[in-house]
Amino acid sequence: MNRRCFLGVFGGGCALCVLWPGEAAAAEKLTADLLKKELRAKNKDEEAYIDKVVKIRDDDKLPNSMLVAAYRYAVKKDDNRFAYFVKALESLAKKEKIKLPPAPK
Repeated sequence: MNRRCFLGVFGGGCALCVLWPGEAAAAEKLTADLLKKELRAKNKDEEAYIDKVVKIRDDDKLPNSMLVAAYRYAVKKDDNRFAYFVKALESLAKKEKIKLPPAPK
């Protein structure tokens, strides 16, 4: 086996290892408690909104991948993660014509 062949096989295997966990994480279902903690829900209205969104997801009216995408976007922000989550989720849901509950003010 020459060097190029070895690096091609080894490099491809490493790329698979790096990409695989991301796919597994997208398949996991986020819990309401985790969302409340990580999005730093500040009051009962924000917690209730998260509960409603998770219920819509559990009723299969909202794709899990959409919830995960909005969550991943929001947790990258330092301040006011909940607002970023709501904005991202509303934007994604609007594209797919999915009705969400009104966000708290």
